[in-house]
Amino acid sequence: MVENTLSRLIAPESLAQALAGLPGSAVALWLRDPSTGTYVLVAARNELGTRIPLQLSGEAATALCPTPEVAVLPLDELGDDANRLPPLFRSPGVALPLRWNDSEPAGILWCDLPAPIGRTADLERLTELRAVLEAALDNVPLSMLVDEVWRTAPIPSCLLDGQWRILAANPAFLQLVGRTDVAARPLDDLLPAFPNWDSLRRQLAEDSAVEDVPLALVVNCQLQRFAARAVRIPLPGQPDPSIVLLHLFPELLRHVLPPPCPSLASPPESPALESPLQALVRLLHRLARRRPILLSIGVLRFFLLTQGSHQETAVAAIRSSLTKTIQDALEPDHLSWISPQALLIVTSARPEDTVAAALEDAARRVHRSYPFLSAWPFGTRVDFALVRLNPLPSTAAAVADLLHRLRDIAISTEETVTVLDLSEAWPTPPSPTEIASAVIAGQFAFVAQPIVPLRDSLAPRVELLARLRVGQRLLRPLLFLSTVEQLDRHQQLLSAALDSARVVAERGVVVHVNLPPTLLTRSELFARELAAVHGDLAGRVTLEITDEQALADLRLLARFLEDLRMRGFAVALDDFGSGPQSLLSLAELPLDLLKVDQSVVLAATHEPLQLVLASVIESCHRRGILVVAEGVEHAHLLEQLRHWDCDYAQGMACGRPEPVSGRA
Repeated sequence: MVENTLSRLIAPESLAQALAGLPGSAVALWLRDPSTGTYVLVAARNELGTRIPLQLSGEAATALCPTPEVAVLPLDELGDDANRLPPLFRSPGVALPLRWNDSEPAGILWCDLPAPIGRTADLERLTELRAVLEAALDNVPLSMLVDEVWRTAPIPSCLLDGQWRILAANPAFLQLVGRTDVAARPLDDLLPAFPNWDSLRRQLAEDSAVEDVPLALVVNCQLQRFAARAVRIPLPGQPDPSIVLLHLFPELLRHVLPPPCPSLASPPESPALESPLQALVRLLHRLARRRPILLSIGVLRFFLLTQGSHQETAVAAIRSSLTKTIQDALEPDHLSWISPQALLIVTSARPEDTVAAALEDAARRVHRSYPFLSAWPFGTRVDFALVRLNPLPSTAAAVADLLHRLRDIAISTEETVTVLDLSEAWPTPPSPTEIASAVIAGQFAFVAQPIVPLRDSLAPRVELLARLRVGQRLLRPLLFLSTVEQLDRHQQLLSAALDSARVVAERGVVVHVNLPPTLLTRSELFARELAAVHGDLAGRVTLEITDEQALADLRLLARFLEDLRMRGFAVALDDFGSGPQSLLSLAELPLDLLKVDQSVVLAATHEPLQLVLASVIESCHRRGILVVAEGVEHAHLLEQLRHWDCDYAQGMACGRPEPVSGRA
């Protein structure tokens, strides 16, 4: 549907009533842009989804309305020239030229009317409407406003009244908010902003135009960064003394998916038939009698520049490949596509880590098999959200809500597979607005996970893992770290972590704290601030950087880390083996500890990779670097790690994270 309500500016009551009262299933109003000679759509009523063009060329307008009289469509006298007109003008209807001047109209009103046409009452109503529109066009410079709105059509744009309610919106804005019924709605309700819209309002009160105001907006269950540009346009003689034209320039455009799980949400065709959702609930309850259930939603995301048979064939091939890969790897109890882009997987006979690893592998295979579609600009990718159903939602509505939540989480985190506790996804997870408010308020909390020494001579260690307190819930980083990044609150998170480290260090353990990647861009200033504010933690805190952060300039990073070590802070390289230049980082960076990624530790249970891990440990010991094995989930691995002379182990087999309480 093409719909815009810019025409409310010129006649808020009479025009809306007139368009609503016209016969037929579709009505459209185009106004001429004097700078280009084209006719731009400014208002429409479209009940049947008719394809209404956003613009008409000057030639098409002249062919449609060659005289000031009402044109009855289709125009038989055009003959073959009728092909120059958009398809909707080849069906029965009428075209009404407005403000005829210099052999061309200032606007065109089109109405889709069933044949036969010529009823006196309909033509009289159209004639009356012509007078209303022409009078309005004399009072407001609509062509200027329309030109400004539609000239930037790829950029989400809208017009706002004095109360910052939506007067009009272009198609890009409607796609951004995921709805078409935006007229008269407050902008705050459609797009919550951080910082809020008040700062932009204040700037516009002082200046008639502002540019590049940074904002983080809640879009599609995630925060996205935008640069806002706004112009305040005076309207003399109107109820509102001015309106605001707002453009939102996104830093990252994401494909907006259709509403989640439409096939599951649809009711059964007959009370006697069982809906797909009811069948799923029955299956879950039957499986739950025997063993715990793992439920996963996979979301296939892609962006196609044009729709065509070859693109549809490629997407169908991706779906088929993904289905077969998961079926062969997991033999799930249930596997089905519940929408064109959402895959439902139910398993009950495999451990959680096995299922997560299989889903990770399936996603990698898609990217390897379709490298062209996985690259820019198509950006095809697969993301999963996985949850253990304990307890099991008891109603069909609760299951449907859980599926929607899992889908939203899958597309809002950066992880390929997001493993959740049930409480994080259902029944009512915190909204992006609540998460952002908690981040701004600094509601950070921490849990301490043991890093167990594998030799008696080594000191015990713990790693502080961040959580966010939202109401009564503690959210894990995968649900809020992207918000921290969007709002640029890494410094506050690190300060809170170091304050907690001071408390934990009183127990006589060495505390590991993760360094945010953004702080590395101002390394010298950060090192001085760290020593000044938290210098008492020197010798008691180890600062961790990730293998991914080592993708920066290694020489610059090495100087920064050496500066930290000279100030008494030990340095650890985390996730070793997961990045593309792990060995180079190990060779070039001044380190005190190396934390080997879980994927490498698990792979080393197979003989060919055991020599690799043993060689890494030996090389580290030669340089005086201690080695930590991450992700140790089973106790039998501890003896193997001791055999390889590994120094520390971290994972569920070594102890679960415990809340940090108390203050320094």
